[in-house]
Amino acid sequence: MAVRPAASLAPDFRPGPVLRVFGMRRSGNHAILDGFLRNAPGGNAVFLNNCKKAQDPLASHRSLELRRGGAPVRVTDELNDLGATLAQVGARPLTIVSVEDGMPGDRDLARPRPIWDSEEQVVVIYRGFLNWAASLLRKIKGNSRYGAMERARIMTNACRTYGRALDLVSRPGAVHPVLYDRWIASEGYRRDTLQALGLDTRDLGLGEVQRY
Repeated sequence: MAVRPAASLAPDFRPGPVLRVFGMRRSGNHAILDGFLRNAPGGNAVFLNNCKKAQDPLASHRSLELRRGGAPVRVTDELNDLGATLAQVGARPLTIVSVEDGMPGDRDLARPRPIWDSEEQVVVIYRGFLNWAASLLRKIKGNSRYGAMERARIMTNACRTYGRALDLVSRPGAVHPVLYDRWIASEGYRRDTLQALGLDTRDLGLGEVQRY
């Protein structure tokens, strides 16, 4: 089924700064993204979670979170009127588009194609390989639907994408890299990361464990 264009879903939505965030599962994505949301300029933010790569995030996101004045906003009628739902956070909110288990291609980075007519930055979240691989393997082992061959396939594909992430973060200026291991260990690193992205630094704590 074709994805509806963004204009038909929320024609009046005008985001402020946009962070297009890529990361692997089990890399601490949501802990870091929560830190971004808690430090949204003005406290207003839209978080489009687990969007499909290269598709309209308003149509392809798996879940939606809103912040107004720093406080969570209850999402009740997104399916009926997405535009009205997004309008609850006011004009020009920080907008985070999260893509899991995928990385931007070279063409996307060489010729940026903004999602909206707004300032956009590309962020790659990653984690040290041993902790990431152990966490992912434990996760898929706990799923009884996966046999040995399926687990091997998932790990092989995930390692390829992880390698792509390392390639991107090793290129100066290609993306904004955020290393989960340092994020949880250093308040200074959290401050520097937030400042580099143009976010506030009013809350440098680790926040609560996310429901994801």
